[in-house]
Amino acid sequence: MAGRGFYSNGIDVSHDPMIAVGAGKVPGVSFFNVNARRTALSTTSPTVLVDFTDDYAFPSETGEAMTIVSDNVLDTSNVMYIEGLDADKLYKELTVTLAGTTPVDIGVWSRINAVSTLVKEIVGSVTVAGANTYAVVPALTQRSSLGVHSTPDNTSSQVLSVIPTIIKTGGSASYVNGGVSFRSARPGLLGAFSTPFTYGLRTDGTSATELRNVVPASLEGSVDYKINAIATANDTTHYVRMTVLTQEN
Repeated sequence: MAGRGFYSNGIDVSHDPMIAVGAGKVPGVSFFNVNARRTALSTTSPTVLVDFTDDYAFPSETGEAMTIVSDNVLDTSNVMYIEGLDADKLYKELTVTLAGTTPVDIGVWSRINAVSTLVKEIVGSVTVAGANTYAVVPALTQRSSLGVHSTPDNTSSQVLSVIPTIIKTGGSASYVNGGVSFRSARPGLLGAFSTPFTYGLRTDGTSATELRNVVPASLEGSVDYKINAIATANDTTHYVRMTVLTQEN
């Protein structure tokens, strides 16, 4: 009973800063949990953690006109949520209703960070694309799984943690080498990728770990993050959850 008065006023930073951020109680500060998955890692070269391509390409720096479409005619009243960046590398979000196998225009985007189902579960596979495919939402998960993330130009960002895990189905043991790369992606300035986070996993030993960034460096402006990995054996599934904190400048 003694704690009821505190909780009736909501969570604040005196309780736990991260809980307060997650509850939207810290003005100007937000977060994004990058959930990446690849069901069959390449054994020949490091690849970005997405299932729909071996060579993920970011959209045009000045933005591209994009569409969203399902491969099933039954997906006609499903409401989808899209989150990413606009042509100026600023935060953008949109809700849109599917029209089955007929593509629906969703405007101009320079980055796609996440796509998910809001109303009525999809029965097909939903794709967001422009010059290339930038996100796929399978019916199994009802949300995209992307090993890429981009922050808005009017923010600074910090990686708080990276949690990778692997699953191997049958056959010989598999070893995975992975890492998180980043580059500056401010308008008019596209930097080179560097990799400050690397990790290794094996299926006959530890199959999960956690990298905690105890003193997280702050990166200014729009930043592209991507998660790459390579396996030593076929049929290795790799999952990574990465938490990115952003603060408005």
